[in-house]
Formats: sequence, C-alpha cells, structure tokens
Amino acid sequence: MMKRFFKIMCCAGIAVPLTVVSPLEAQMSESSALGPVQLVRSLESLQDDIASGQPGALQMQPRVLADIGQKMLSEDPSIWENPQNLFAALTYLFNGGNPNVVETILKNAPDGVIPKNYVVGALAYAHHRKDRFLKAFDELPENDDEAPAALLLSITLSTVTDIADADPEKASERLNWVRLVAPGSLFEEAAIRRQLKVATMIGDIKLFQLLTRNYVTRFSKSPYANEFWREFATSLPAMDNRLDDQQLSDFVGYAPAAIQLVIYLKVSRTALIEARMPRAHFGAEKALDLAHNLNVDDSSARLYYAASSAGTTAAEDAAEMLKMISVNSLPEKDRPLLMAAKAVAKGVVLDTNILPKQQDEDEDTDDQSTLKEAVGVPVDQVGKKPAESLPMPTASSSGQADEKKTATEIDQFMQQTQKKIDDVDKLLEKK
Repeated sequence: MMKRFFKIMCCAGIAVPLTVVSPLEAQMSESSALGPVQLVRSLESLQDDIASGQPGALQMQPRVLADIGQKMLSEDPSIWENPQNLFAALTYLFNGGNPNVVETILKNAPDGVIPKNYVVGALAYAHHRKDRFLKAFDELPENDDEAPAALLLSITLSTVTDIADADPEKASERLNWVRLVAPGSLFEEAAIRRQLKVATMIGDIKLFQLLTRNYVTRFSKSPYANEFWREFATSLPAMDNRLDDQQLSDFVGYAPAAIQLVIYLKVSRTALIEARMPRAHFGAEKALDLAHNLNVDDSSARLYYAASSAGTTAAEDAAEMLKMISVNSLPEKDRPLLMAAKAVAKGVVLDTNILPKQQDEDEDTDDQSTLKEAVGVPVDQVGKKPAESLPMPTASSSGQADEKKTATEIDQFMQQTQKKIDDVDKLLEKK
C-alpha cells in the first residue's frame, strides 16, 4: 500500500507537514539518471497499484506520465541508439504517454535501431491511423527476443478489440496469453475486461465464468471495476438462453445488487419478446425482490412479471396488476409492451369467462384499437359475450367422458392463448 512520509516541524506547538513523498516518486527521482527503461518500470509499478485499488494511484498517473515525457525529451540524443531505450519510449506511448513526445524521439533516433514495423505502428498509433497501426502489428510475436514483454502486452491490448470483430477466436487466444504472462497486473485486469465480451461472442460459458471469478477475486477494488460490470451486464443476458435458472442465478450472484437488478430486467424483457415465458417470469420475480431491497422504482419489474402471466390461467391477476402500472412510470421502450400485455390479458379473460364481459367505462379508444389488433376481437364486440365462449373445466366433472371433455377444453384454451401471444409478438416487432 502506498505510504506517505511526512517531515514534521513544530511551530508554537502545532505540527505542520512540510513535504509529502511517496516511494514511487522517490524511485522515479532516483531512476531518472538511469534512463527510459527505469522510468517505464516505475510507471508499471504505479499501474499495478492502480489495478489493486491503491488509494490515489489512479490520480497520480497523469502527473507521472507527464514527468516521464519531460525526462525523455531531456535525454541526450545518443541514448536512443540503445534499442531497449527506444522500446521503453514505445511502451510509454501505448500506456497513455504523450504521442508528441514519442514522435519527436522517433524522428531524431537513428534508423534501424528497432524493427521498422514498431516505428511505423507507433507513428500510426500517435496519429490515430487505425488501419496502418493494425497492419503493422498483425503478426505480432508473443515471444520477441528483442522487445520487452511490457511492450508486447501493451500492443496486444491496443489491437485486440479490432481483431475481435473479425476473428474473436484469435483475439481470445491473444488475451489468454496476456493473462498468463502478467497475472495480477493492470495488463491482466484490462485483458479480462476485454475478453469478457469476446467470450460472449464465441459462446464460451466456462471462459466467461473463469473471467468473472478471476476479476472478482483479484480486481474487485480496481477503479475500472464499473467498466467491467457494465460489460458483464450487457454480455450475460446475451447468453441467458443457454443457462438454466440456477446457473443464471449463480452467474448474476457475482455482481453487486444494482447490477443484478439491471441484468434480471434485461433477461426478463428479452425473454418476453422471444415468448420464453418461464424465463421471463423468473427474471421478473428476481428483479422485483431486488427493486424492493434497493428501494428503487419497480414499475418495469411489475410489468414484466404481469406480462409473463398475461397469457396463462393467471390472466385475471395479471390484468389487475397491469391496471396499477402507470404508463408514465415506464421507459419509452416499455410502453408498447404494457399495452400489448393488457390486450393479451383481457383477451384471455374474455375467452375464458374469468372476468365480466364489459368494457371499463374509462377505457379510451386507443386501448380498444390495441385490443383489436392484439387479440383479433372487433371493436364493436368488446364488452359483449363472444359468440363461442370457451367454458372452463368444473370441479363437478366426473367419468371418462367428462375427463376427455376437460382435456379437450384445456387444449383449446392453450391453443387460443398461444395464438394471442403470437399476435402480440407481431405487434412488438412492428414497434
């Protein structure tokens, strides 16, 4: 942990701090005379402190980068005849250093000190020429005898996002190498954040779980943890159809409660759109509990919970719950879903005689139109008894004939319910 040392003097009995010096700052002061390689090692030390969440480390980084740049520019030009010093300058660049500093160094350095592709790639990076930059390091060796590991790791992390779009398997292999070579470092922390998305792209659930567990274990205090959880909340719902309820719960359990709520809401809504009602109901139930525990608005969770029940025999309860949800409390994307869910619930209720067959007095014409589209009931027939209403099975049924009749009625009921769900799917696709 970073320590601060104070020289104290007493003045009128009051202790006054005169200077504040950290071990890293002292090391940089001592190493400045030793050259660029030692300066970059000091930067790497600071980055390891950042990865572990040491207080003040992230805030110190801009000042350290600026100091290194100034010291590099003040070096005797002959120092850049040493390839290790030139590689150190490139490592500085790829870790947030000043591009103008490195461009000046490369222009004044002798030709042929390091392989040409490193110079071309660094200059392309400094001028934001992505295509040229990627081409320069397309076949970057993982074990270059000349280039230091820190430079190869930095270049890999800078190129891998673009590589993933074209070849996610190749990107994953490169990120595996980064994690293997630099465990516990900021390089590994950054590699895990990038590889989480790649694991989703290739559908590797075991890798996704490994990355999540490693991040929680090693980097939970990282200042970049919020970025990791944002990616987690985006990636996990994309794989939920490959997980059972228990597996999904185990995955979500790694995240902070607020992130868990976001994930379950996304999972439930996606499942609703795809007519995977059991998963939609499961996600909504979890989201409701979390919303109440966090004391935040639960409108969307209640909507998804009711919508996942609207096409079942629980349609009456779902309809009542939907009535209690204000459209103004929902995000814009959920408002069509509320109308569609109301239409399904009312349609099921009408067909099964669960509720009285009359239209609410305060129901407006827009709701009638939505109901007509979603359920297929003519507007002038809403509130009237259907010509062929389907009777529900009664407790007094007995004998094989009655059992056969009951089974037939249930089959017809489920078929009509599925028809209404299909109609709602079409509505949502239009939206």
